[in-house]
Amino acid sequence: MTIVAKFGGSSLANAERIKNVAGIIRKIKKESDVVVVVSAIGDTTNFLIKTAREPTFVDNAINNLYSRHMTILEQIKKPSGKDKSVLKSFCDCIEKRLLIVQEKKVQLQEDIDYISGFGEKFSAFILSCAIEEMDLNAKIFHGDDNLIFTNENFGDGAVLFSRTNTVLKKVILPALKDNAVIFSGFVGTALNGKTTTLGRGSSDYVASIIGAALDAEEIRIYTDVDGIMTADPRIVKNARVIRKIDFNEISELAYFGAYVLHPKTIKPAMEKNICVKVINSFNTDSFTEILNNSPKTDAPIKAISSKRNISIINIRSLKMLNSSGFIARVFGAFKRENISVDMISTSEVNISLSVDEQNDFDCRIERAICNLTKFSSVETRKGKTLICVIGEGMRHRYGILGKIFTIIGNNKINVEMVSQGASEINITFVVDDIDADRAVNALHEELINGEIK
Repeated sequence: MTIVAKFGGSSLANAERIKNVAGIIRKIKKESDVVVVVSAIGDTTNFLIKTAREPTFVDNAINNLYSRHMTILEQIKKPSGKDKSVLKSFCDCIEKRLLIVQEKKVQLQEDIDYISGFGEKFSAFILSCAIEEMDLNAKIFHGDDNLIFTNENFGDGAVLFSRTNTVLKKVILPALKDNAVIFSGFVGTALNGKTTTLGRGSSDYVASIIGAALDAEEIRIYTDVDGIMTADPRIVKNARVIRKIDFNEISELAYFGAYVLHPKTIKPAMEKNICVKVINSFNTDSFTEILNNSPKTDAPIKAISSKRNISIINIRSLKMLNSSGFIARVFGAFKRENISVDMISTSEVNISLSVDEQNDFDCRIERAICNLTKFSSVETRKGKTLICVIGEGMRHRYGILGKIFTIIGNNKINVEMVSQGASEINITFVVDDIDADRAVNALHEELINGEIK
């Protein structure tokens, strides 16, 4: 039996937490083979990305990286000369690339991918040292060592599953018997050999990819919360843990703002019908199970999520009626700039859609709008939040949409766009940022705490 266990940056934030993770791995290894997927320690990825974009004080950045990781390692063991050389080799690779970026005075996304991917390599190595201090063997693998193959879309590489699955089985399975396998998340390899990243927060996606490739018994996502919550506990103080949730429900939650999981995580596990558990690494008795066809409950609504930093774009055809190909041209403009659309509302001559304000959003949306204005008028409104009400129990249940908007209306909150997915398990709408937390709290109080029947 194989368990894939992923640990996030908060679970690995310092030496004591890394020792705690090593203890969890030792416990798993007593009963199962284990592949451990790690995120970078603390805010290392953010630091690396910022340094790659502004490579001004390279020596200071490298010294910072080395000292912060060496300090943690020294609290776990007495570092050997070999240990020090491993950390130094990572720093040397980063420094070399930073100097190249500094010299050419332009930061390509492939440079940022290469540099930012070292965060997970640092944490994989330090965790392996902590595991070996507990008399377990550890073997490290990196996704950009020709193990996770992607296309050349740097910053958000799409996984080439057939090739990836074949290689993972060939390389990882023989190592499992005598080792706790440590795998650095976040990075992959393009077919041209360059390092890619799979998008921010994608280490849990890597865990799912590996779990599916190896036909794992379980995929465990260890984090600093007690599981999947009925709402973001930072917004709703009395949010509670959902003990069991369906793959379809969690897919909607992950996409629409439940940041415990990367939005793409669920698909590989779902296709192989592998149970995913979201577990608190500081309280391992508290978790959520994600299953195919989870047990049904009487309450129709499982959770309410919100996704900030949304813009609404209204696009109106200049040719008015009978404008053939209008919608195709609109989506072509967004596709060229790699801008993902969350929601859409259409008529023959007008399209309203919501988009996520991601990295470099302003530049990319400006280029898209420039293309759109060739055949349409465009209005953009920022400062919006997308709110999603989710639950398998909403299927074929009358009155729920009315109940939701009665609550919103009673709280004098304006709604700009509304959508119900074809699956009938989510109702999504857009409000102003300033109203978002109030809307989520009001909905949670009446729909979940009140458990409408």
